[in-house]
Amino acid sequence: NTAVIIKAGGGTPLTTSDAGNRWTPRTIGITRDLYSVSFADTDNALASGDYGSMIHTSDGGSTWTSQQSNTTAIASPQRHTSV
Repeated sequence: NTAVIIKAGGGTPLTTSDAGNRWTPRTIGITRDLYSVSFADTDNALASGDYGSMIHTSDGGSTWTSQQSNTTAIASPQRHTSV
């Protein structure tokens, strides 16, 4: 199983596929802070954050693509644990 850590506060996004023994930095293509990530299944997830920032993965977090959110609102950190 793959785990994903999404950045907030300028951190680097990371993924692991071995229960956290090794972490791989990922480039996600945006610089805004992200506060929540929800996985629909093991491959597909959507992350959201400040100023309408949204990114999507369809490969378990290895690559991310920017998504249009149609908002520029400043988000506040929220905890989401499931879809």
